[in-house]
Amino acid sequence: EHSLEAAMMLKQMLKIFWSSTQFFLPTADVSQIQPWFDILYAVLAKPLPEASTGLEPRNQPITVVERNAWPWWKVKKWAV
Repeated sequence: EHSLEAAMMLKQMLKIFWSSTQFFLPTADVSQIQPWFDILYAVLAKPLPEASTGLEPRNQPITVVERNAWPWWKVKKWAV
């Protein structure tokens, strides 16, 4: 999914994950948290092509200020 709505929902999910793990990361059973790490990896590996290429996700802003506010870059920020 490449829509801005999907990016905003994914950003909320990542913010919730960050909030629930910022002080304590469960270490007893890694298999329970592995799906979250798979999501983080997928988000960071997702290419965000330049606007001029016309590839998905489309309409990436050109200026740095606009890019900082673009939902797909915010998703990457929360994944880091």
